[in-house]
Parts: sequence; C-alpha cells; structure tokens
Amino acid sequence: TEHAILWSGSANSYVDLHAGGATYSRGRAIKGNEQVGETDLYVDTDPDAGSISVYSQAVLWHGTAASMVNLHPAGFTSSRALATNGTQEGGWAYGTSGTHAMLWSGSAASFIDLHPAGYFDTRVTAMSATLQVGDGWVGGNAHAPGAHRQALAWIGSAASVIDMNVYAPIGYTDAGATGIDAAGNVVADGLKRATSADDMPAEA
Repeated sequence: TEHAILWSGSANSYVDLHAGGATYSRGRAIKGNEQVGETDLYVDTDPDAGSISVYSQAVLWHGTAASMVNLHPAGFTSSRALATNGTQEGGWAYGTSGTHAMLWSGSAASFIDLHPAGYFDTRVTAMSATLQVGDGWVGGNAHAPGAHRQALAWIGSAASVIDMNVYAPIGYTDAGATGIDAAGNVVADGLKRATSADDMPAEA
C-alpha cells in the first residue's frame, strides 16, 4: 500500500496522511498548510465481468489524515490534484469527454471546469495566487499522431485561457507549463517535434 506522507524537515517528523478504506494515497503538491494529491476512494465493481476497477480521486489535506477532503467533481470518473496555492487546488478530472483541467476552492462542489473549447486533454500542473498553468492538446487527444501539446495558462475560467505556445522559440512545436512564481513567471518544457511517448525525447 502506498501512503501519502508529510515531512517537516526530518525523517522522524513524518505524518501519514493515508485515510482508512483506501488502497493507496499519493501527495502531489504543498503550499503553506495545504497538501493535495489523490487516493482511490472509489471502487467500482463490473456486475457483468465481475471485475473491480479502482479510480483515483483528487483530495486535499491540512496536515493530518483526518483532515482529508474529497475534491472529486460530480459527473467525472477519476481525478487528481496536482497543484495548490494554499487556498485553491488545481489538477484534472477525467470523464466521457476526456481529461479536463480543474480548479477547486477547498471542496468538491467548488470545482470550476477550465477546459476550453478546441482543446483536448487539459490539466493544471502549477498555480500562483491568481494564475493556473498546465497544458492541453490540439489536433487530437494526448499523444495521438499529429496532435501537439500546448502550454496553457488560465485566470480562473475556461474563457480566460492563454495559449503560451505562441511565445515559444522558433522551431518548438510542443510545450507544457510545469511551474509559476508569484510574479507570473512561467517555466515549461518544450519540444521541437511531436512525440507519442510520455517521456521527453533527446531534443526537448
């Protein structure tokens, strides 16, 4: 069993954030007294096949396992929280229309679907106090032949999306934003060709 763990500067300081009833939990990001990640709280049994499917659900903690809040939005199959600014959480949720970038404010009901029209498989990977950054795809689903990854930024709504690939150096066709600071500076990885693999190729 994999447990989300919180440390405060030493091995002996660890706090086990894993809540009872879950097979695994994973911490993804931290800011102040807020930690985010996912756990497999939802287990679905297929009555026809007799199989069990485990789906991740986005969660947040405030320093203890007992403080865990389930962020999973209604209408989606699975979700993960990948970023926090201390009061809001960002990540993605997957459903029948693919992966959608998500923004929460401390509860499942607070979710804002950031997925903009014309993009596929979007997600939030980092946040500042006012901005969310991540990536999405154009021309097809993630890693599909001919599809390209775009570094994206939002200001709290799907309509506010900014495609940052237009600012990439000449020759770079794909990018994904991975971090943002308080001043709004964004870091990303870039590609000079499309790739169907998850790992960055040598020319990244």
